[in-house]
Formats: sequence, C-alpha cells, structure tokens
Amino acid sequence: MDSRTFYRARVPRQRYRFLLKATEVVTESTSEDIDVVIIPPTTGDKNIESDEEADDDTLDKDYMPDEVSGEVDVQDNTAEEEEEKEIEGVRETGTRARWRKRESLSFGPHSVPSGDCGVHLGKEMFDIYKLFFTDEMISHLTEQTNLYAHRDKNNKDFCVDLEDMTKFLGLLLISGYHSVPSENEYWSTSDDLEIPIFAKTMSRERFKTIKRDNRTGGCPLVAKKEFDKKERGSHDYRSDDTVLCARWNDNSVVTIASNYYGVNPMQKVNRWVKKEGKKTVPQPYLISMYNKGMGGVDVCDRMLSSYRPRLRSKKWWWNIFVQLLNLSVVASFRLYQHVNPDARVSHKDFRREIARTLVRVRTSRKRQGGPTPPVPKAVRYDGINHFLQQCSQGRCYECKKNRRLQCSKCEKRLHKE
Repeated sequence: MDSRTFYRARVPRQRYRFLLKATEVVTESTSEDIDVVIIPPTTGDKNIESDEEADDDTLDKDYMPDEVSGEVDVQDNTAEEEEEKEIEGVRETGTRARWRKRESLSFGPHSVPSGDCGVHLGKEMFDIYKLFFTDEMISHLTEQTNLYAHRDKNNKDFCVDLEDMTKFLGLLLISGYHSVPSENEYWSTSDDLEIPIFAKTMSRERFKTIKRDNRTGGCPLVAKKEFDKKERGSHDYRSDDTVLCARWNDNSVVTIASNYYGVNPMQKVNRWVKKEGKKTVPQPYLISMYNKGMGGVDVCDRMLSSYRPRLRSKKWWWNIFVQLLNLSVVASFRLYQHVNPDARVSHKDFRREIARTLVRVRTSRKRQGGPTPPVPKAVRYDGINHFLQQCSQGRCYECKKNRRLQCSKCEKRLHKE
C-alpha cells in the first residue's frame, strides 16, 4: 500500500438505531455500491466479562432484550471505489451483487418452494419438517459451534457432534410448551417441577456448554420523492439475480422485495385518481401476490408466539437463532396441513412430534422408571439402534401381555417375534 492509498480520505459511515431508517436511506440513494452491516450491541453484555458469568437462568420476560442487535452501519463505497480505480488503474472484479433492471432470478436449492405440494402427500410430520430445517443446516451449526469453541474460546476439549446438536434443538422446542420459572428447573427432580425428558436427553451442564459455545446490499430504485411526482400505477424494479426489488406508486409509494415472484405478468387494479375519478392502473405481479397472502403474516406471528422457546441467552444473536428455529416448525406445520387436509393434528401436537423426534434421533440417556409416551414414527421405524434387552416385567406394547424384554431405543416392551 502506497502513501496515497494510506492517507486518502475515508468515506464517512452513517449509523442508525433502527433498521427501517437505514433501509429508507439505502433505497433513496443513487449509489450502486452500499454496504449495510448490523453491529453487535455495545452494551448487551454490560458488566459481564465472559459468557460464563452471564445469568441465563431467569426466564422472566422482563429480562428479555428489546432488540437483538446494535446499530445499523451504512457506508457508500462509490466514492472510495472511484478513488481506488484512479490509484490502481484497473478495478478488480469483486463478488458483491450488482442490481440491474431485469427480472432474471437464479434461485438456490432452498429458495424456490415446490409448485406441486402433492409430492409431499403422505409424508410423516418429521419428514415435512426436514424440508425446512435440513440436515445440512444442523451439520453447519455443529461445525461452527466446534470452531467457535476451539478458536475463539480456546476450549480444545470441547466437542459436539450431530446427535448432540439435534437433541439440543429438540430441547429448545420443548421449552416453548413447557414453562418453568428458571432454566435450571427444567432438570429439577421435584415432583411438581420435573420434566423427565430433559434429564433423559442431555445433562444440564452439557446443554449449557453447547448453548454457550453455539454461534449461529442496497437496491438503487427511483427515490420516493421522485416517485411521488409520477402518475398513479408507475413502477420501478431492479434484480441482482437472487432478489427482485420493486417500487410502485399507489396511495403512497410501496416498496417490496421477492425471491420468487417478478414484475410480470402485470395486473390491473381499480384506483381513484384525483381529477380523473375511477381509473384502471397497472400493478406489478409480486405486489398482487403479496396482497393475496398478507393475512398469513398475522397468522404466522400468532403461531410463533404460541409456543416460543423460553430458554434464553445474553448473546445478541440468540433471538435470531431461536426465531428461525421456531419459524421452521410453523412453516412445516402449515405445509403438513396443506398436503394432509384431513389430518386432525394440532399445532402443539405437531410441535411435540418434531421435538420428541429430535431429542431421540439415535440413543437416549438411561431413564429411571415411570410411564413412557408413544414413540414418534420417525424414531420407531428408522432402523437404527433397535435391540431387545432384558428389563423388569411389564406389559408388551403390542399384545399387552407381561414381558421382560424391551427395545433399547424405544423403551417399549416387545416379543422376540
């Protein structure tokens, strides 16, 4: 780096407290190269010198953070890039997305919902859920958790595998429909507080260790002020091949983004235009589709709040992580209802099926007596680690006669045949 590059003036960055304000600034900018970064909170861990000192045990809602992150950093790189171009002569080609006025969208493997939901007809609840929270996602969580513990926390002895992470996610979901005053009491042995599945699945210290070490550009549309001067029904759009952003002049300027629908085919809607009366104006297709499904947002919010996981952390990203996990269950439940319209399964029962399958994917910790719930079908028929073993006398799961053999995984008494 030469002296001109080192001492040149830097482009000032702007920071905003709320994402909405930052979004408005970006959309109104004429620059084609803007970085937007969500900054971790500067006071989220106030007076806490390490993760181990954070008190995550209290589950009272008053202790939950109002926001999941700090300020939003917005930087216009256009001026800086032009100066670099003059200094270096030739600007290197980067990987940053470029917004162009086109509708082409190149979707990734998980971006496009299947148009024919009939292909999922007859699938079990857990199979539907795995369409939204895949094995690849859990593997990525596992890999990043180990990396963070070894590299950033210098904990070389820590190791979490795929089974541990899967059970960890299941316990998080269970905490959404089992409420106790504090996190430690999920492992309580008191008769009035005990939730056996927690101690049976994972020790309290193991769960806390995983939780402690778990880690989970702007579009140059026509400015709103200019849009206000255009006639009703005017629109503008840009695409970076992954997301399409559109702006439409209705009663007020409407801005919307989609990774599935485009501007065409244009729709026709009736609107009252000043001095012209009732008039038919064009409407972009993605706005029409949004209007048809906007009621689903309220339904989604209500379902998310019904069984929101209660286990908390002072990490600023924790709410984002838990929200995504919670959303995957709601989305898979709605798809299951769609492909199985005659199924009489409630949201709670669907969530219980997913959670119980996650915590019992392979093996479980030894349980100390008591009745056992029905085994999820995804576990019962997975063909992994099902062995007959000696046990105390009890009734066979199938014929109800007394037997002294049970499945080592399902913990149900069975015959040899």
